[in-house]
Amino acid sequence: VRDPHGIEGPSGTTSGLGLLPVVTEMEGRKELCQAEAHVLLPPMVPEPVTVQGYEIHMGRTVSAGSYTPLGPGLDTSQGAASDDLGVWGTYYHGIFENDGFRRGFLDYLRKSRGLAPFRRQNSWREYRREQLDRLSQWLEDSLDMNIILRIVGI
Repeated sequence: VRDPHGIEGPSGTTSGLGLLPVVTEMEGRKELCQAEAHVLLPPMVPEPVTVQGYEIHMGRTVSAGSYTPLGPGLDTSQGAASDDLGVWGTYYHGIFENDGFRRGFLDYLRKSRGLAPFRRQNSWREYRREQLDRLSQWLEDSLDMNIILRIVGI
């Protein structure tokens, strides 16, 4: 990780984890945006899967050796994996909320350990909605909203 402008502290260079052959240079502009990519990491994800996530980073990552891109036309700025697929990384936050990608990733891990793939598909959006509904119901059952509204002056 290179930080020549001292964005994250004193300027200089520090070793990262060394798990991927990449170099990241800190830059002054933070990248914040919704992002979409078509990921293809055979045998992990044998067919292209469209993933959406929130891209957040303050720097530029470039290759410093051999790596496997996450998909056709993607470079290390979107993500990279080690050639053996044992390690991978991306700037996309929320990538596991994408059902097809998550299923392919978990099935790859299961197969690599001699386990059968899961038969059932779970929807992240449905699960999140159910959990928010449960929380909402618990709050409604547990709180006296009249008192709260009076405290905040409504």
